[in-house]
Amino acid sequence: METTIATAPTAIVPGIPADTATGTVTLVTGDQVTLVRDEAGTPSVTFQPAAGRDGMPFLQRTEHGQVTVTPFDAQRLVDTGVLDRALFDITTLLRTPTPAGELPLIVTYGTEAAAATAAPRLRAGGAEVKRDLPSVHAKAVEVPTAGAAAFWKSVNPTAPRQAASLAGGIARVSLDGVAQPHDVDSARQVRAPQAWRRGLTGAGATVAVLDTGYDPTHPDLAGRVIGEKDFTGSPTATKDDVGHGTHVATIIAGAGRSSGIAPDAKLLIGRVCKPSGCPNSAIIAGMEWAAAAGAKVVNLSLGGGATDGTDEMSQAVNTLTAKYGTLFVISAGNNGRDESVTAPGAADAALTVGAVTDDDQLAGFSSRGPRVGDHAVKPEITAPGYAIVAGRAAGTTIGYPIDDQYIQANGTSMAAPHVTGAAAILAAAHPDWAADRLKSALVGAAEPQADATVYGQGSGRLDVNRATRQQVYAVQPTLALGPFTVGDAPASGTIKYRNNGRDEVKLKLDLVATDLAGRAAPEGTFTLSATHVTVPAGGAAQVTITAKATGPYGARVTATDGDIVVQTAVSGYANPVTQPITVSTTDRDGVTNGRTYGFPVFMTNLDTGITYSGLTFGRPLSGELPAGRYGVYAWIPSQSPDREPWYPSYTLAATEVSLDTTREVVLDARAGEPVRVTLNGVETGTYTGSALGIAGTGTAFAASAPEAYVVPAKVPGLTYTSVQYLRDVLRSTTCGPGSRRVCNVAVANQSGPVSSHPVITDADLATVTADFGSTGTGGTGDRVDFAVAPGSSAPPAEAINKDEIALPGRLTSYFYSAGGVRWSSALYQTTPKFLQVQNQSVRTIANGGTLHEDWYSSVLGPVVGSASVRSGNVLSFSVPLVSDSSPGHYASSTWIGGTGETVLYRDGRLVTGSLRPDSAAFQVRPDKGQYRLISRTAVPGAIRSTQVAAEWTFESRYVAASTTLPLLAVRFDPQLDGLGQLPAGQTVSLPVRVDGTVSTARVRELSVEVSFDDGATWQRVPVADGFATVRHPESVGGFVSLRASAEDVHGNAVTETIIRAYRLA
Repeated sequence: METTIATAPTAIVPGIPADTATGTVTLVTGDQVTLVRDEAGTPSVTFQPAAGRDGMPFLQRTEHGQVTVTPFDAQRLVDTGVLDRALFDITTLLRTPTPAGELPLIVTYGTEAAAATAAPRLRAGGAEVKRDLPSVHAKAVEVPTAGAAAFWKSVNPTAPRQAASLAGGIARVSLDGVAQPHDVDSARQVRAPQAWRRGLTGAGATVAVLDTGYDPTHPDLAGRVIGEKDFTGSPTATKDDVGHGTHVATIIAGAGRSSGIAPDAKLLIGRVCKPSGCPNSAIIAGMEWAAAAGAKVVNLSLGGGATDGTDEMSQAVNTLTAKYGTLFVISAGNNGRDESVTAPGAADAALTVGAVTDDDQLAGFSSRGPRVGDHAVKPEITAPGYAIVAGRAAGTTIGYPIDDQYIQANGTSMAAPHVTGAAAILAAAHPDWAADRLKSALVGAAEPQADATVYGQGSGRLDVNRATRQQVYAVQPTLALGPFTVGDAPASGTIKYRNNGRDEVKLKLDLVATDLAGRAAPEGTFTLSATHVTVPAGGAAQVTITAKATGPYGARVTATDGDIVVQTAVSGYANPVTQPITVSTTDRDGVTNGRTYGFPVFMTNLDTGITYSGLTFGRPLSGELPAGRYGVYAWIPSQSPDREPWYPSYTLAATEVSLDTTREVVLDARAGEPVRVTLNGVETGTYTGSALGIAGTGTAFAASAPEAYVVPAKVPGLTYTSVQYLRDVLRSTTCGPGSRRVCNVAVANQSGPVSSHPVITDADLATVTADFGSTGTGGTGDRVDFAVAPGSSAPPAEAINKDEIALPGRLTSYFYSAGGVRWSSALYQTTPKFLQVQNQSVRTIANGGTLHEDWYSSVLGPVVGSASVRSGNVLSFSVPLVSDSSPGHYASSTWIGGTGETVLYRDGRLVTGSLRPDSAAFQVRPDKGQYRLISRTAVPGAIRSTQVAAEWTFESRYVAASTTLPLLAVRFDPQLDGLGQLPAGQTVSLPVRVDGTVSTARVRELSVEVSFDDGATWQRVPVADGFATVRHPESVGGFVSLRASAEDVHGNAVTETIIRAYRLA
């Protein structure tokens, strides 16, 4: 898996989800999965088994938009930790750029001896060994995606049956993922100049920067770099062709306009990141090199997924810190959610850094703790990470360019090097200090913000001056109490203070405790054994802190004596009271817990939405769960393993239990009813999927198999969806033999599984006729439809229908739905190049009705809606810039290869910018301001709407509740032909309207201009009664560009420019 450069994320909005990843990936099993999303980001998948694996069942799991798809024969190995879940995390795989046609893996062995002899066996399976990773007994390999099925068979010879282990002594196979680099006068904000004035500039310290390399010609880095090495195989070696590494390096030790925090420190540059991301194996190798080369501090402004700190990268941090005493300073990540701190920042030994704005508010994008699993404090400290101006590598464009030498960027990537620079200053002043001492000094001296919790900020914002002056520190910079169980004896720990000064200090101790949301903890949740403690000169003293927490609470202990201020962040977590539960499964043959294969049993707490899972392979599932009501459900396999093809049918069985009264659960597949459709009197079984969504949680599970059954049950809080697609069904006039027409059937129930056997006729089917334009090149495409259950985020097990069409062309499809199912659709161009061209919002398709749709037949431009909002001090912007004018249609230019920028100004001054069109999030000041928001995109290779730009002006001030921004959009809706053309030499009336989040009746001004030379010159045209009158020139093959301006009575305004809006034929 690769780790990601941490730049700040975009807003989560309907129309353009924050995670817009769509496309097709090849799994380690050789199977292929295609992911599509609706306008709210709800995903759906299609699953294409590898050759020889037809009918392979799979399990789909969706949690908060993150999708995993696990084939049947990999499931057990995933559940037991032998296979990395990220290998089947479709969302991660799609946003993990990898070498063309290659799947990068880390293969870990149980012993060093097994790893040493593994290369021949790996090569025999088609893998190429790229790097040895001795610190974790592993090898980094690449497997050709075309040969993934053969590799899978070599490491799992029992496939397609399930296995308990892999062959050849392999202990684990992980995705060699791509961590991403995590992306004012910030030095003054962290009080570095005071340290400089005392002669503390980092002189004598060596710092390693593991990133995208550096620009050796940048004047701010002249004379700073004393060693370099590339771990990526980049053609430019350590020369930075991304820009992230140069930016980070100059924050640490740069000179010039944005002087680094430690301007006299020396740098080792390790390139571990490519333009596509940072392979985990490269990161580990870079860390090994940097520590061995003598770096006192190593900066890692990057991160992968949130972990509990047991992943390979985090373990490498712990191992290398213990061996060399090196301090690893690592960005927390830019997910902006609780429990989202990423690896390798999840490591115990790491000094993990969150981000604050220029007024010391916790940045909305900054990943928060507690750490996954044990609820420990992460991050431990924060630093400036918003609108940071630092060095720009020549020819690069990350962040927002200020000039040729500098860029402005946001992210915890920018926060971490501030702390690294401070650590360098301390290391230079105290050459004998190891990592733990440096970490204690920095964390203890931090300045906390009153409205941020310890799980968001750790001990607070970096204070370089205090860290370099203060002689008193807490030996353990953070403390974890728990997890323990409610009702057990309280958990206690010791805060030990050490005084390196010449005089004793008398520390006054204050304690503030809150929950994750910042609400005050109940009285007595944390207690101190003393409120004052005396620490002798050159000595130590300690105090005991006790936690009686009933959930995730955090405490900040502040010790003061005059100018001395020492912070300690403490976590306290108590597991809730639990009750025993035993779950057994009985298959359709009457065998109870007799199978050694299958999918897990899921247990969802219907009050909290938390889902637990376990296995019933050959034995009951026994364990303890927090008391409460649960939906217990499983897809139970039924088929003898000696039958071929060896793929079981599945029965979905579910029940509701209360652990206060029920401790033993039996899910019995024998009560299952077949999932069927009777169409025109003919009963048919089809390739089916079934899904369960947990109301209000963003979590859903789905499975698909050629034969399916369901046990009807009432389980409030679980929304059941059954989906089927029918083709060549006998005696159907619509879906008959040889017909390319497809009937889509979906049934939902908001209270658990129901019998899924609709009896329908042709008269019950809705007829949807769709006309499709093209991007202007012709070719072929896919129309994808998927069912959306009511009141749930549950996706179907697969996109219910994917039908190939000619572009331009027409397709007629048929739909039947029950239980409140609605439908969403997407159009993909498949040739000459795969592109997600346009999406359709969720809508109701009435049974028995008719509907006509136009796709891609109008001018492509911006569409606005309720997705652009202000909430508190955050402006979240989302305007798909290349949407056609049909109601409910939307498209991001990034889907079709567009690049661009979004820039925000306040009262004429630049706030910040992002090199992404369509969407962004900006943290702004609370008082009223006049804002100017610009978003522009260019789409290389496009035939029409090759460049689109929009500029909005509006006023905004702090609002507590989320409030829609008053944005306008001018839409042009001429009926273009299938190639996006109108006749040359004619006068045409272009339909034009103003859409927006304000009443269009209050628009007071609308003007339209046209250009026939790609925007070099413009001429105004008449606009009246909703039409703009345009006289086309005679020349065929030219293009018409459009520019429009509109303003409402409140002064909200927009100017749009669409270059090559349509072609003349």
